[in-house]
Amino acid sequence: MNWLMDNMEGIAFGFVAISVLGAFAWLFYSEKKRIDTIKAMAEPMGFTYNRRDEKSIVFLKEFSLYCDGDDHQFNNVIDGTRNGVKVLMGEYDVIYGKRSNNRMHRPQTICVIEDPELALPHFMLRREMKVADAIGAMLGGQDINFADDKKFSAAFVLQGEKAEETRSFFTARVRSAFMKFANTETRVEGSGNRLLITRSIIIEPEKWSQLLKDTFALYEILKKPEQDAKA
Repeated sequence: MNWLMDNMEGIAFGFVAISVLGAFAWLFYSEKKRIDTIKAMAEPMGFTYNRRDEKSIVFLKEFSLYCDGDDHQFNNVIDGTRNGVKVLMGEYDVIYGKRSNNRMHRPQTICVIEDPELALPHFMLRREMKVADAIGAMLGGQDINFADDKKFSAAFVLQGEKAEETRSFFTARVRSAFMKFANTETRVEGSGNRLLITRSIIIEPEKWSQLLKDTFALYEILKKPEQDAKA
């Protein structure tokens, strides 16, 4: 009976070992496929690919994304010039906790456009979370609302370093452009000549082109916030 138990234990151990090795092999294959897809997307655009980009993290220092967490990593980054403006895309990981065995990661996919001719107020916009934001408002949390646009005000929390400047910038044309992000996990920040769009999850490389299109579409509106929507 002992030999049978020993054999069963050996078989069980072997099965576990094979399963673990198989899982690692699948993760390795999936990550390689992901990287190859991103590289293939970057090449025809003339963009540069970096597996990890420490330098560009500082590029984001004026955004709340950079101010959150205890550490940051910027992975699978592509950057270059498109339509005459600088573009930076990648997987930005906000890390909470300073000990290696007690860290929590919040990876996101981001796209940044930088244009010297862009003049944005320092603002942040995200989906409104009814209960949490109602409590936040009672505790003094900022949310810039518009009496003549209740649909926009109900959909988003809008915050600005200079509230009245932000309110003036968010014309009816601008607010209308943002409505496509209602009820999505999209976060938008502006600061001077930089526009940042964040998806709160890591999205598949195949969806990066849509994120880039969304960012450029919004950028074109924000360049001319006062322009008539029919122009």
